[in-house]
Amino acid sequence: LAASTNSLALPDAVQQAVLASPEIQMALARARAAQADAWQTRVLPNPVLHILFRLPEGGGATAIQAGLATELAHWIQQPRRIRAADHRLRAAGATVVTAALDVIAETETHYLAHVAHQETIALLQQRQSVLAALREVAQRRLEIGEGTRLDVAAMDAQLAEVLAELA
Repeated sequence: LAASTNSLALPDAVQQAVLASPEIQMALARARAAQADAWQTRVLPNPVLHILFRLPEGGGATAIQAGLATELAHWIQQPRRIRAADHRLRAAGATVVTAALDVIAETETHYLAHVAHQETIALLQQRQSVLAALREVAQRRLEIGEGTRLDVAAMDAQLAEVLAELA
């Protein structure tokens, strides 16, 4: 589809558009945040070390008790939090894909419209040169008496139409 050596090919145009798209970058940032959240929900809570010193009232040996405790609520809620974080991560990933597909579709549409516009201009320029040659033939035929002014006027009208389209 590249018409000249300085034209950008469609795959290159799509690649540059995807790399430079702020929508995709924002969606990727949200996906990274969702990924970090999904990892964080899988982290176990820090255990709390309890040490208890009991001094007897009447003298005697000191009793020391030690134990580890974790938040029971965290253990109960962790599977549900993991599922919710995974759903958010999947949604963020889908948003990235959607944003990328939107950028690709928009880039392809603009690219193909530009190529069609360039082709139209080239065709109009070719038509202009053909009509200029036909007008010259009509003018010469008029000068030697084999043509009419109507033929020359018709070529002038068509030439004006092509020039207006080019403008």
